Amino acid sequence: MKQEIYKPIFLIFSGLVALILAPFYYLFNIFRKKKVFHEDRIKTVLVTEYHRIGDILMIAPALLALKERFKNAHILLICSSVAGPLARHLNLVNEVIVFDAPWTNWSFSPLKWIDAFSFARSLRSKKIDLAIDFKGDIRNSWFIWHLKSEHSLGYTTAGGEYFFSKSFEFPFDMHQTKRALHLVSKIGAKFIPNTIKNFVINNYGYIVIHPGTVDHRRGWPIYHWITLIKSMSCNFDLAIVRTKESQDLVDFVKTMDLQIYIFEGNIVQFSKWIQKQRILIAPDSMAGHLASYFRIPVISLFGSQNPELTKPLGGTVVVLNSGTKCFHKRDHWRLCSACMDALDPTLVQNSVVDLLTHKKK
Repeated sequence: MKQEIYKPIFLIFSGLVALILAPFYYLFNIFRKKKVFHEDRIKTVLVTEYHRIGDILMIAPALLALKERFKNAHILLICSSVAGPLARHLNLVNEVIVFDAPWTNWSFSPLKWIDAFSFARSLRSKKIDLAIDFKGDIRNSWFIWHLKSEHSLGYTTAGGEYFFSKSFEFPFDMHQTKRALHLVSKIGAKFIPNTIKNFVINNYGYIVIHPGTVDHRRGWPIYHWITLIKSMSCNFDLAIVRTKESQDLVDFVKTMDLQIYIFEGNIVQFSKWIQKQRILIAPDSMAGHLASYFRIPVISLFGSQNPELTKPLGGTVVVLNSGTKCFHKRDHWRLCSACMDALDPTLVQNSVVDLLTHKKK
């Protein structure tokens, strides 16, 4: 099966590192006491997710499942400084601990790795009964091992099963949310969807444009956004979210003398504001996951990457791409700017109309 989650060279390198470390950690594990898993003895659960805000939102159902399974336990989440404020605002866990892992920031400084090691050891004072990681990244697994939790659970992508008390093969074909739920199901945690209706369109809200992405190869070209805005501004109330990545678009729109609202605010303010809006249009990014979390309809723009692995889930989500297979020469093993360019603005506008028409029926 062709996997589309990790860069192939990373899996090869990770497998080699896991093989080299194996004798040492198998030896260390001999001196660790192995305990039988008892649900009623789990008082502290720690989950790690060091990546972006969208990653936190995609594991939210798994966090809720853990809350339900271990009702009397204290659930902790370690996440990045960018994601921390939203995780606290949404009350996803009992305690949020901010940690910017050097391997997610591509830092190769030995001091940063020593700090990570020291930070893991400092968490031992929390007396963690169960530690969980969903990524299958050997660096995450290494961090988990140094917590010295009573039990640990995780995926092994290319080895490193010795870092966990219970490990499982990584399901490359699963959506990131379902992958997290699949792992916690191994200890009896199940997500029960709430009874909120399928989707909500707020009749007096804006149609929100959020162009920002961390990687520009996920983004839609600015001239497509301009075409879309020009064609929709006469018939719809539009809003653009100002981010570092959308600044050029915002500046251009201001020169067009159009009545378009510009939202400015932090991630917590955005999460409150988006709940009152009609539809969100965004590339494969955090914004789509946040809107779908609140059941706001989302039009999610994809290029060559497989939407079945990371698309927003919940409510109504329309995934759009060029509809053609990627044969472009590209500088990323998975993302393609040319595929994003091939997505026609007319298709996006028609999808907005279809969603609004469906609401009226």
